[in-house]
Amino acid sequence: MALYINMKVLENEDGSGVLELWKRGSITCTHILGTLNYDNKDERDVLLDMLMKGHPEVSFMEKDNPTGCFVDNYYKWPQRGPISR
Repeated sequence: MALYINMKVLENEDGSGVLELWKRGSITCTHILGTLNYDNKDERDVLLDMLMKGHPEVSFMEKDNPTGCFVDNYYKWPQRGPISR
């Protein structure tokens, strides 16, 4: 079984930031694995190199992509009341 990872890079103006790692259960379902904090762009580059080099199962995710499970995020069950006659 393969483990597919999506990664969000959230960078601050001073060059520090956070790498968020998400387990991709399917195209529409992701769960947080963890975060890696970095203090500058050099640290970010080293972390990205370690995570990406030789690991085709790791890919980037856009910052505004929704995370979590598709059903929880998008699909709302209708309120079921008595059947109208």
